[in-house]
Amino acid sequence: MRRFLLLPVLILSLSLAHFALAAGDVAHGQVLAKGCACHGKKFYGHDAQSLVEKLQAFKAGTGPKVMVKKMSGFSEQDIADVAAFFAAQPK
Repeated sequence: MRRFLLLPVLILSLSLAHFALAAGDVAHGQVLAKGCACHGKKFYGHDAQSLVEKLQAFKAGTGPKVMVKKMSGFSEQDIADVAAFFAAQPK
């Protein structure tokens, strides 16, 4: 019986951990976004998840070299934080 309960509990725990990471810290994102002078305001009010996906693609090596280089130093949490900051800003 315990084995059958362990898997759902593990899945729920991992899902909640992913949700917490995906939420992002707006204040930390603001600090990181200061380096985004080229396009910064262009992304104000955008959906955080779509921004995360774009930034992750840059980190993976897809896109302009300058963005790939910039994102290479960002952790997954940094990416979530920057996306949360831009998403929280009015368009």
